[in-house]
Amino acid sequence: MSVTQTEAQKAGYGNISREADDVYFATIGNVYMGVGAGSPAGVGGTDTIPTGSTYYDQTAGKMYIHQGSGVWSLLGVSGIESLTAKYDFAVGAGTIGDVLIDAYLPAGALVTDIIAEEDDTLTSGGSATIQLLVGTTSLVAAAAFDSYHAAITALTLQGSVAAIKSETKQQIKVTIAVAGVTAGSVNYHIKYINTAGV
Repeated sequence: MSVTQTEAQKAGYGNISREADDVYFATIGNVYMGVGAGSPAGVGGTDTIPTGSTYYDQTAGKMYIHQGSGVWSLLGVSGIESLTAKYDFAVGAGTIGDVLIDAYLPAGALVTDIIAEEDDTLTSGGSATIQLLVGTTSLVAAAAFDSYHAAITALTLQGSVAAIKSETKQQIKVTIAVAGVTAGSVNYHIKYINTAGV
């Protein structure tokens, strides 16, 4: 969807500006909606656009934030981000093998930190181990199920490396070994740098 000058006026946007042919910007407060190439450098002049203003390019589907002096930085594509991947026995079962989790790391994600937060106490019919992976890449080495009983635990990345990169978009999973898990759930809070670029 794009915003034309007429459509923006009908929608009640203020400060309708035309940057160039087929390039329009409409604003509500410090939020800029645009269609066409270019950032809203000319909307009132760069020196009058407040720092922290946001600009959504509907043509490209990208959001930017104004850093000041006409400099706009892309949001949600590069930078530090996080996700939570939850293993839940009640949802994914606990038999030996892989259990897929409904969470994905984007292409270029550079994982730096993982915290495990036990929601419900994990139990096992034996000495179950749990390993966290993205695709086929191990993020955290297999560990005894009861090592999570501290409730909140900072996990060491596989091989004690500084970071692990996911080159392509991949799904998070756990691998259960030795014995099955019989109850419980744990949230994996994963912090990563999105290096995909713009």
